[in-house]
Amino acid sequence: VQSFQAHNGAVWTMKFSVCGTMLATAGQDGLVKIWKVQHRPEMDVALLHGAAAAAHDDDHLHKIEERVPPTALHVFDATPMRVYRGHKADVLDLSWSRSRFLLSSSMDRTVRLWHSSMDECLRIFSHPDFVTAIDFDPSDDRFFLSGSLDEKLRMWNIPAKTVDDSVDVHEMITAARFMPAGETCAVGTHTGKCRFYSCEGNTFEYVTQLDVGKSSTSVGGRAGLPAAPGAATAPRMSTDTILEQQSNMTNDGTSGTVAGAQGDPSTSKGP
Repeated sequence: VQSFQAHNGAVWTMKFSVCGTMLATAGQDGLVKIWKVQHRPEMDVALLHGAAAAAHDDDHLHKIEERVPPTALHVFDATPMRVYRGHKADVLDLSWSRSRFLLSSSMDRTVRLWHSSMDECLRIFSHPDFVTAIDFDPSDDRFFLSGSLDEKLRMWNIPAKTVDDSVDVHEMITAARFMPAGETCAVGTHTGKCRFYSCEGNTFEYVTQLDVGKSSTSVGGRAGLPAAPGAATAPRMSTDTILEQQSNMTNDGTSGTVAGAQGDPSTSKGP
């Protein structure tokens, strides 16, 4: 296990690149950092160490321990390979494309586009409220989803810097992700609802809804079934309330420390 100070303040999001060779981190300090993932021969020895320990093979374990240096499980460089500046507030989400482009979304109401080989920001996409969720289209990285506290889900066209389509979810969006094939996306809201939309032709069409924690499923929008849920929702929290809650989270002891376990990128979580 490796632990290191990556940011000043809370780390809100971490994402491994699609190729698995880089880790992007971001959070309260408004910085986006990229860390190179190392692979050294001694790491393979360290894996053998773990296997021997799990098998309770003491003789084999002692022999391997003599070959494992203290830094064998340090999978990240001590210094980031890129530090991106430009956001004016907390960074809430990150998304990688297969071609190593990186999107970052922020409480400064923007999404910024970067590339791991460059130092400068390539594009800025402005929104009317905090941008809580972003995701590259896995089938075509010229497009991405964004979800915002203005309750709208947007499909962005990067080369044109335009919104191809948008849909009013009628609740504040806290998460948004494409399915692996890119034909459907899922959207999470602050009231615990998860809605699914078809994205074919970069146009949203409501498919179904899940109420997390409830046994019932609301289905609509196709084959003559009821239409998408309307605007009857829980009261919208003010921006000041959200900022106060986030400040309380940080005061409760959330730090800018990143901890990583070798060979398990799936453990990284968003905010």
